Amino acid sequence: MAKAKAPTSQKNPAWVVTVGAMKGGAGKTMVVDNIAGCLAERYKVLVVDADPQANASKGLGIDIADPDMTTLADVLTNQGTPPEDAVIRAPLRDLPNLDVMPSSILLFKTEFELAAKGERIRLLGYYLQDNSEFFGRYDYIIIDTNPGLGLVNQNAFFAADSIVLVTDVSDNGLTGVEMFQYLWGEELCTELRIPDVTKGLVVCNYDKRIKLAPEMLDYIRSREDMGGLLVDTVIPYRVAYKDTEVESKPINLEHPKSNEHTILEAVVKDLRKKGAI
Repeated sequence: MAKAKAPTSQKNPAWVVTVGAMKGGAGKTMVVDNIAGCLAERYKVLVVDADPQANASKGLGIDIADPDMTTLADVLTNQGTPPEDAVIRAPLRDLPNLDVMPSSILLFKTEFELAAKGERIRLLGYYLQDNSEFFGRYDYIIIDTNPGLGLVNQNAFFAADSIVLVTDVSDNGLTGVEMFQYLWGEELCTELRIPDVTKGLVVCNYDKRIKLAPEMLDYIRSREDMGGLLVDTVIPYRVAYKDTEVESKPINLEHPKSNEHTILEAVVKDLRKKGAI
């Protein structure tokens, strides 16, 4: 299969997309695994799991109970970790273009260990650069994060060529978007003297039966700070997406001919229009 042409990053050998949400349960990991699955039909993709709950790893067929598995925690605490050891090749047989750098619960401990390191929020970015020959085989590196802005997440956002936020249609979800825009965009990016590369906002778990949902979606569109980021395609709450989590397969494998698969493909197209992927 011919390798498709993907965007070229100035910082990293692959285009790095970090997906974030300040609120748990917004659908962030579902978006990561399913977008990665859809992209892997045409591109070479690496998912990096930066959430100590390791849901993205589990969702792509990784046995996170393996005590001998090398994970992102090893990479962040030991920059000499060979990338060949840290990346699991094609855990899903039907998606040979999709690899995973898994997470583990030890990433909670890594937060404390990073506090004593110099350049502590740049370690992942440096690792990708220092191993550019290995990571240059990928068109996209997609990073899943945990809700918050701890040191592990800061590494993930600092390494990004683009940041995509995910929210559900709730007051807490929108507050989380606002909080991220302030803490990362206005505070940390200014301090670090780097541009804010937030380029997309995906609304997930949308249920039009909820009375205020359409009104809140219109409100997001009307916001100057959010409306320009919002992708046109909204991801509805559907059982099919829950199936992908239970079966540890992205939507293009679990329900390839479904409307839910078509919706995720549309989200990918919308993100491409915004320069996020």
